[in-house]
Amino acid sequence: MPAQRFQPGFRLSIVDVVFLVLGGIGAAFATTMNLWLAAAIGFVFLHFFLFCNIIRMPRVLEYIWALTFAGLVASCNALGAVSWTTVFAAASALTVVLVSIAVRQPSYHGVGWQRFNPRLPEWWNAQTSGNDQHSK
Repeated sequence: MPAQRFQPGFRLSIVDVVFLVLGGIGAAFATTMNLWLAAAIGFVFLHFFLFCNIIRMPRVLEYIWALTFAGLVASCNALGAVSWTTVFAAASALTVVLVSIAVRQPSYHGVGWQRFNPRLPEWWNAQTSGNDQHSK
């Protein structure tokens, strides 16, 4: 397995761009059926971009957000227990909490890592040097 390079900060690949374009097309198409559905699709794709490309959030935090959002949408659509406004407000509040948790991790390597995690290079070196020793 090739060694990973230290590349913190914003990242964007062609796959990310294709994914975002497809999400935009899906959201645009959904406007013909239901504006709330279109907003939900756009909301999810923008969160994908935020979590994966800007914050570069740990996967477990992404899963927490996704499961919570899915539960909120189910509560809204299937049960009518909450409104779409509540879904978006609660998911946005959770986003703030999860981003706050992510930027406090010793592994934080998203945008602003120099400010939030100035010891990242030390953490990275400790992690990668440990991997080299295990592979020998």
